[in-house]
Amino acid sequence: MPPSTPSRPAVAPDINHTAATVVAATPSVANLQRLKKVKIQQSTGRPPKLNMAGKGPAADDNESLLQDTINKQFAKQERENRIQKDVITKLAIQLDGFVQSFEGDTQKDHRRIARQFVDTLGQHLNAAVYAQSAERLTAPIRPPSTQAKTDTSGPEPQTSTTSSDTWADVARRGTKLHIPSHTTSTASKERSTMTYKTAGDKLAAKATRKPRKEDTRILVRLPSNQLSSRPPAFAARLALLQALRLREGDIRDVQPINTGWAIKPSTLDIRDKLLQDSSKAEIPNVLHALAVDIPEEWIVYVVPRVPVSTIDLTNGKPLTITQEMVQTEAKIQTGRTPVDVHISRHGADPISREATWIVSFREEVRKFRLFYASDLSRQVKKSLLIIRHDPGCQGYHTTRFCNRKALCRNCGNRLDLHEGPAHERCKIIWRWLVRNDPNGLLILILIPPK
Repeated sequence: MPPSTPSRPAVAPDINHTAATVVAATPSVANLQRLKKVKIQQSTGRPPKLNMAGKGPAADDNESLLQDTINKQFAKQERENRIQKDVITKLAIQLDGFVQSFEGDTQKDHRRIARQFVDTLGQHLNAAVYAQSAERLTAPIRPPSTQAKTDTSGPEPQTSTTSSDTWADVARRGTKLHIPSHTTSTASKERSTMTYKTAGDKLAAKATRKPRKEDTRILVRLPSNQLSSRPPAFAARLALLQALRLREGDIRDVQPINTGWAIKPSTLDIRDKLLQDSSKAEIPNVLHALAVDIPEEWIVYVVPRVPVSTIDLTNGKPLTITQEMVQTEAKIQTGRTPVDVHISRHGADPISREATWIVSFREEVRKFRLFYASDLSRQVKKSLLIIRHDPGCQGYHTTRFCNRKALCRNCGNRLDLHEGPAHERCKIIWRWLVRNDPNGLLILILIPPK
């Protein structure tokens, strides 16, 4: 019997079963990709969202944030800077105490060399720790390499020729004869190509120049009433040699100056010996002096329009400006202690109630004001006074020693060859007078008859 399809009972169609439901339940490529993406996210986990508002973690409070990492780094750096500051401050205090340990006039050179050593050490410390410029260093921290660079990639250099080669030698080797130029010497070429790789090299080259001659003078200050009655310089030198038991060549010269005497020892060792307590106490007894000092260079500043007084806010009364107040204010404004402070010889102006003060330092400082009311300070740079040398050579020059022949003020002839009385009583009517004016020009003057 042939096979046949079994019969089924008739079933009514389900009206809720639609085409959309069938499509949604059917697996497709898009649904598979979405399911795979969800599984990957569930297995790895999403990263926390960045919180740009700074109100706390967006996803997990236990995770380290960028802000915490930065704060830890800053805290660590601040701690290291604080420790470094404490160490360097204690080192600076010890070095300053080391310099100040050399006291007195006999150890002035020791103090100067110690200060130079400390300054150089500070410059190296700034360059090494704070990565500052080392331009002021007397020698570079890392000296530049002097090894010449060679190029090994090129062809092998040919054999050089010298001026002693002959044309036969040149023809045999097949090279050209090197003819040196005689117009420029080797030394001049080296000087023209000399360069400094660092600023330290340039300063080191300057340091090799001839140093400034050391001032070995000792200044002896006399009373003002004894300046005109000073003994001859040779007599003062003999008296010092006998009283101090020195050899003849130990004191090279004794010169009169505006304030007394200037003693010039032959060496620095002799000067140190004269500045010892025993010798320093004996010199005033021999020369009847007030004090014995060594020359010291001061940088003088003039501060105009300083008020005479200010207001004391505690009681509302005027407070007079004193010398101690000016010294303290100058130290605050410049950071350097002045060696001398005094008011100008003109005194205070009674109308404007202002005065000019003279402030001196051992080193140059920047411009400053006093009490926030004065004008800016200006440095005093004295120039030599040019005057007419009369009686004398009748020329214009400084008050230095003049070895020119003395001339007549009327006719201009030499006094040792003058006929008859000179100057105002000179009888010569027509005369030529040669003078040099303050600008350094020679003037030939024809004086008419009176």
